[in-house]
Amino acid sequence: MANNEANTLPRLPSSKSGGGGGAERLHVATSTPTHPQVSKARSAHGFDDGPAPVRILKMRLVGREEYDRDFIEVDVPPHCLTFRRLIEVICEEFSVDPKIIVKIRKLPNTKLRRDVEIQRLLDYQELEVETTAAAAAAPAEEDEAKD
Repeated sequence: MANNEANTLPRLPSSKSGGGGGAERLHVATSTPTHPQVSKARSAHGFDDGPAPVRILKMRLVGREEYDRDFIEVDVPPHCLTFRRLIEVICEEFSVDPKIIVKIRKLPNTKLRRDVEIQRLLDYQELEVETTAAAAAAPAEEDEAKD
């Protein structure tokens, strides 16, 4: 019964009820919603262990005018929370060459450089991936020169 009392709040008497004086209880849901794309992990016994641990980061590319200014949400598994693996995830998500990445900035103004800084990132933090405009444009210019 103590557990039920912890999950309920007293309901205030309304003027419509005639002031009966009895305190009704209102049930409060205690489950937390999960991200819809997060797969559920199962233990060896088949019990639900909750959502798989992923970090959801908001990312966008900057450095060229044609880049979309909007952020995308990227699910980053825990084993990818190193600087090198995050670069790989970025390259896969945006289809860019790692050689054109200049730096990763945690908004508003923090340059990320080390694994420990990547591991401290929280869900829905915004990252800007700065690229070199010249290096990104170089393959297109080479294709034009061949024609």
